Amino acid sequence: RGGHAAALRAAETAFACRTAAARLFHVEEPDQVVFTMNATHGLNIAIHSLVEPGDTVLLSGYEHNAVTRPLAAIPGVRIKVAASRLAAAQGAGREIALSRPPWLGAKGMTPAQRGTALHAYFQFADFAAAAQDPQGELDRLVAQDYLSLQQGEAVDLRRVGKFFESPLGQRVLRSPQVEKERRFTAVIPAYLAKPQGELQGAGEEEVVLQGAVDCTFVEDGKLHIIDFKTDRVTDPQELWDRYGPQIRLYGYAMEEVTGLQVGELSFYSTYLGQVVSRPYHEEN
Repeated sequence: RGGHAAALRAAETAFACRTAAARLFHVEEPDQVVFTMNATHGLNIAIHSLVEPGDTVLLSGYEHNAVTRPLAAIPGVRIKVAASRLAAAQGAGREIALSRPPWLGAKGMTPAQRGTALHAYFQFADFAAAAQDPQGELDRLVAQDYLSLQQGEAVDLRRVGKFFESPLGQRVLRSPQVEKERRFTAVIPAYLAKPQGELQGAGEEEVVLQGAVDCTFVEDGKLHIIDFKTDRVTDPQELWDRYGPQIRLYGYAMEEVTGLQVGELSFYSTYLGQVVSRPYHEEN
């Protein structure tokens, strides 16, 4: 501030920076660009400017305290947390980006992409039809654009057959009620969302959990949960180490949503053709 030459040059430099930032981010007026001391300061300004008491805010499980603490300080704010992100924040999962190797042609697929294609097959397939004729069901999924032609070529039908031949697959086929990609919204205690206490001031507050369960089936009056995993592991126990918190949250949510008691939580490794299961109520 001031009228001397140095102050004027500083003001001109600041305005030039605002103008450049406005151009970069397609902001109409440079005066709408605000400089803050750091990201934490900026987040506090944005949150307290945009969020009103009683609002609902959707978060991932990765959020920094610079996000969660200002939100917790606003009365009546309800927080929605995505289940997979929440589990990752609790140390359950890892996200690995695989680039396409130079030797892989345009029509080729990385192992991760092949895993995604196989997972999509299980998501969209009619299980009864797939158990009888895996190739025929694959042809239907490609013809009806559930899978791309490239994905269809990448699906390993031997792994599909292995699942339906397994004791778990046979139980699913005998079930009177099977649902896949079961999306849910459930209210859970805040301490389950942030068990280490990062959500300051949570107390008895509740958060809204959103997610999707790969497969549920009813057997003997209980609801059982299956999570298909395509990870390359040497032991299915590794899946519990990575994703255990996530599937436990699924169990809690499914009991809240369906009113049924959850029986088993199962990871089916398509890579190993093996299942690892645990009773839900022994996990809690």
